[in-house]
Amino acid sequence: NHFRFPECLCKSAMSYNGCMTALRFRSLVYVLFVVGFCLLVYIAFTDQRITTSKCCNCLLSEDWTETPRALANITKVKFLTGHAENWRDPASLNAVGSHEVTTLDSSLEGPLPIAFQKALQMYPVVPTNNVRIVLIASYYRSGSSFFGELLSSGPMTYFHFEPLQPFTVPSRIRPGRQSLAFAVLDELVRCRMYNVPLLTLWQENGLEYKHNRFLVDVCDKGPPCSSPGHVSALCARAITQVFKFTRLSIPQMVAWVNRNSDIAENIRVVYLVRDPRATYASRRNMSWCSKDEECGDAEALCMQMRQDLNEYERLKLERWWLTRIHMVRFEDVATDPIYQARNLFSRLGLDYGPSVVSFVKNHTVASQEDLKNPYSTRRNARHAISSWTKKLSKESIDAVNTVCSDILHRLGYNSFGGDVHKGKKE
Repeated sequence: NHFRFPECLCKSAMSYNGCMTALRFRSLVYVLFVVGFCLLVYIAFTDQRITTSKCCNCLLSEDWTETPRALANITKVKFLTGHAENWRDPASLNAVGSHEVTTLDSSLEGPLPIAFQKALQMYPVVPTNNVRIVLIASYYRSGSSFFGELLSSGPMTYFHFEPLQPFTVPSRIRPGRQSLAFAVLDELVRCRMYNVPLLTLWQENGLEYKHNRFLVDVCDKGPPCSSPGHVSALCARAITQVFKFTRLSIPQMVAWVNRNSDIAENIRVVYLVRDPRATYASRRNMSWCSKDEECGDAEALCMQMRQDLNEYERLKLERWWLTRIHMVRFEDVATDPIYQARNLFSRLGLDYGPSVVSFVKNHTVASQEDLKNPYSTRRNARHAISSWTKKLSKESIDAVNTVCSDILHRLGYNSFGGDVHKGKKE
């Protein structure tokens, strides 16, 4: 027995029984310690999993009632990692290069680069209530990208290109997600991109920022500057902000304006429409759209247009909205872009300068490579008006004419072919 473990440890002990009791007690304490440690690890892991699960569940819930709070927690804790107090409203920042601007560009990036700070010294901070805000409401494949770049081609204009794209690809924002979408827009219009870093990082990896002429000009030939801190600082210096939406209806847009009464006086809405047959023909070439029940259906398109057109006509009867909402037909801009641009810039109170004229000249004539790229904003303007007549069969044209006859009539489009009437003037 003296050669078996643990008995062998007690072969020289004065009291064999006492020695064995002490060893068994020590072994019991060790086992309890190991079990307790494992239990603590399990509890900590389970609590983290439950918290994460709750956030994921609320983000995926249909009504999104818990999402704003969950998103705020994710934003501040996971991405700002305790540095949220270092951020301030961009409109309250002093001259670039001051201590406020050189604070953290969120914990993801570190301080703003010196070169970027020097570039911003040319532009003073503009209070939010002095910024001109233009909201473009349109539809997929209706010339909205070209139109958005046109309205943002003026000096010191920050272009928000499809800021709600992460919410849905082929369809519009569902009512259950509207409150979260509105909360995101509330931050963007006040240049607080650091409060929605997930969106900013998502846009950084896409092509959205290439449409932002102001950002491209400031960052030209320098290091990448599309992080939350970069875009927040630059946005705060824009005299005009342009938002392009194909995912919001006119009623939804009006609801968002009404909830932002502090800046509503500076907001203008432009309703961009296009011949639904041309839009439908363009959508058929996009697989992500043509395969979707809503996006690839001409009748669904005209139902959306009918809803928006009804709301537009109602708003034009209200005194407050009379000069704050305007309708523009893509075909009119394509036919006479210089005149239409000058007229629209005047109505919106925007500066029509050399940069706008240059944009029009460079984007209304396209190369063969541009014509092959469905996302290019360069087109032969007049050709873009009637190209749908060559893309759609007679049967398809007749079908769209049938389900969209009232829309064609109300917007002044010829229901028999590619020619376009001059349309109604506002």
